Amino acid sequence: MDSPLRCPQCGALVVDRRFAACTSCHAELPVDWVLSEEQISKLAAIDQSARAEHAAAMSEMDEENEPDSTVTLTDESTTSSP
Repeated sequence: MDSPLRCPQCGALVVDRRFAACTSCHAELPVDWVLSEEQISKLAAIDQSARAEHAAAMSEMDEENEPDSTVTLTDESTTSSP
C-alpha cells in the first residue's frame, strides 16, 4: 500500500487533492498530486449520488421508526405495583 501524501513544505497530510495548495500551510503541491478537472467532476457526481442514497435511506428509516399513534406511553414511576 502506498504511504499517504504529505506536504513537502510542512509535512501535513494532503487531505484534499482537488486543490493545488496544502490545506495547512498553503504551499503549492506537486502538479501530479492534484486531481484533474475531469477527476474532480467524477468525484462530485459520486458524492452527490452517495448523499442522495444516504438521504433516502435516512428518510426510509424515519418512516419505519415513526411511533405508532395508537400506543400510549405511560410513566412507570406513577404506576403502582401490586
